[in-house]
Amino acid sequence: MNKRLNRLLMRNRSVSSQEDSGFGKSLTESARLVNTDGSFNVHRIGASWSALSVYQWLLTIDWLLFVAIIIAYYIASNLLFAQIYYWIGVQHLKGIEVSESAWDNFWHCFFFSIQTYTTIGYGAISPNNWSTNVLVAVEALVGVLTGALITGLLFGRFSRPSIRLGYSENILIAPTKDSFSGLMCRIVNLRSNRLVEVEAQMMFSYIDPNEVQQTGKRIFVNLPLQVTKLQYFPLSWTLHHVITEESPLWGLAEEDFANIKAEFMIMLKAFDDTFMQTLYTNTSYTWEQLVVGAKFVPMFYPDASTQQIVLDYQLLSRWERADLVAVS
Repeated sequence: MNKRLNRLLMRNRSVSSQEDSGFGKSLTESARLVNTDGSFNVHRIGASWSALSVYQWLLTIDWLLFVAIIIAYYIASNLLFAQIYYWIGVQHLKGIEVSESAWDNFWHCFFFSIQTYTTIGYGAISPNNWSTNVLVAVEALVGVLTGALITGLLFGRFSRPSIRLGYSENILIAPTKDSFSGLMCRIVNLRSNRLVEVEAQMMFSYIDPNEVQQTGKRIFVNLPLQVTKLQYFPLSWTLHHVITEESPLWGLAEEDFANIKAEFMIMLKAFDDTFMQTLYTNTSYTWEQLVVGAKFVPMFYPDASTQQIVLDYQLLSRWERADLVAVS
């Protein structure tokens, strides 16, 4: 076995037994544990329909999909009611001139359905028999309930607190001023809201090098950060784990991270003074996103003309090559 990997295993065996990430220890596949958007790379099967939460799903899906679902539901429900009006008979809708064209008659029913559904009620068309009046009453009730539900969903989506941080595309091993190397990634607040008391944690996950070719286990070790908490977060923050002799990463070569399917998980907690709530976010980097021998380009600088600090989001993931200190 490679000496570096053997040293890594022996150093971390006792430490990892005290850490529990929630993923268990029997995951040996190369698939990542946490996606870049912070969601867990877990596909759940076998659950009953009662376990599904449509409300939660509608609150968390993308805005474009949400609007598309609302529009599709609105059109489909009115088409359904229009079809029922058409089956009852267009002649039972006072104000509609019955046409020889079936399509013209149907579209009259469709637009009458929209007026009833949204409780507009222009008065030009009205029901004139018992069955049509019952259907109008049912549709009006459905329309009111639907409007209330959509209003509630919109309020829930707008009032739901969320955190939007930008993470660098890569995680780097860069030289530091104290003649060591450091594992670094960079984050920035993409919104103008104020985040305070921001805390970060970094976890290193890898497959036991003794059992990579077998049904081995995955090891999880916390990586101490040089700075774990910021009182304010107005600029960018480079999370920095110093690779000293006590670090689980000490002495590892670039190819070793691929051999053990390394993954670095980032977890952040911050207090948002807009919503007055504590928010959480996370992401991860795999060995494929690791760049050894590089450093981040500064992404903020003072502007003498405006007497302000300029923060350039486009520089979030930009890095340049840097020589590492040789480890003896």
